[in-house]
Amino acid sequence: MLTRKYRDYKQVALVVISEVKIRYHNLKLLVQESNINREASIKIQASITFKKKEVMKCKWEPPQNHVQLCSDGSLKDTGGSCAGIFRRQDGSVMMEFTARARVITIAALNWRLSFMAWNLLYNGA
Repeated sequence: MLTRKYRDYKQVALVVISEVKIRYHNLKLLVQESNINREASIKIQASITFKKKEVMKCKWEPPQNHVQLCSDGSLKDTGGSCAGIFRRQDGSVMMEFTARARVITIAALNWRLSFMAWNLLYNGA
């Protein structure tokens, strides 16, 4: 019967740390500042420059004179249905629509919805 000796997890951790020390020796790293990264840098004895986390605030502004289309659809074996709503830049409703479509794929339903929305918006039909 063959018996194997397994290493204790502490021994494995020491081997991993020593390998990492060898690989990161004289390597300069720029790392985000955190307690975990500081502890790791001490264990592997790497030359690390820590950077503080920067918070950037941003806000999306809609372009002038735009129209937003929100739409959805569903598909069953018997066909599909779709609905949509057009909103102005300020969020007010321009127009809503619903329709049934005799299609058998999601792609066809999406095409039908896009075509119908385009016609409604530009032709009013």
